[in-house]
Amino acid sequence: MSTENNNNNRGSCVYDVLFDVSLTAVALTFGWKYLYNSLMYKILDINLTKLEKSVQLPISDLRSFAAASESGSDNPLVVVRGFIKPLSSDSPPIISQCSGMEGVLLERIQTSKLNTSNMFMNLLSSLTRQTIQTVDKVPFVLVQKGSSDSVVINMNEYQHKIVDLTQVYNQVQPTIIKFLGLDFSGVKHVEEKMLLVGKEIIAFGNVFVSKDGVVEIKHCRDFNYFLSRDRSIGAMQLDFIWKMFELNCCKKIYGYSLIILLICIIFSRRNRLRWEACFNCLKHKWQVWKQYNRKNNVDSEESIE
Repeated sequence: MSTENNNNNRGSCVYDVLFDVSLTAVALTFGWKYLYNSLMYKILDINLTKLEKSVQLPISDLRSFAAASESGSDNPLVVVRGFIKPLSSDSPPIISQCSGMEGVLLERIQTSKLNTSNMFMNLLSSLTRQTIQTVDKVPFVLVQKGSSDSVVINMNEYQHKIVDLTQVYNQVQPTIIKFLGLDFSGVKHVEEKMLLVGKEIIAFGNVFVSKDGVVEIKHCRDFNYFLSRDRSIGAMQLDFIWKMFELNCCKKIYGYSLIILLICIIFSRRNRLRWEACFNCLKHKWQVWKQYNRKNNVDSEESIE
């Protein structure tokens, strides 16, 4: 009897531990999702505020605006529209070997993976996946339409997420992949994106004058965009507002779910002791009743004999 009770107690303890661990894991997931959505909401709110306070200027007015901004404490977001042109003849445009198009920035992504169809080979494909990303760029400026005025685009803090590139090549080719000394049939996916020469783009950033007296515009660290092809300010504001609405809804869902889950955890911990006491009481009564019936059966058999 004692061995059976010990086994039951061990099983109950294991069940309690697994139950607590699973609830804690779900609560941590909800908490992380809530914090992540809150952080993204705050970032988008900062972006929207900067966009609403942004200044749209022609390239010809940037020098005077940069001088006024340096004398003041505030450096607002500036929106400039112009056409892409290499900085000088000493920095000729980049020519894509695949498409033959010219640009001032070329991003090439080459991914090689196994050509698989079953689950095991898919796992092997993820282990043998090779991705090579290269970025080539030359100095360039934005030129105002119908004028010789230009502004240098500072690309020192280039990130592919903040620049709207044009896809110029996208091709999948068969290839051979070596893994553990063996040859496997695979595919090579080559994708090229460029900032094309002569393309009209919109730059969102901070304007400043370099030590050489050149007017430059660089990426604003608190803003998610830098160079965009066709995004107007109105469309960008609607995009921010919609994303903030989605994040706010997700934040509320995860927040309320987390509160409800924490309440359930607290009440389950309190009521678990009561349920265990009731269960043990019923179990004891059941065992006493079984022993009583067994004793009555034995007495009735003895009286019959």
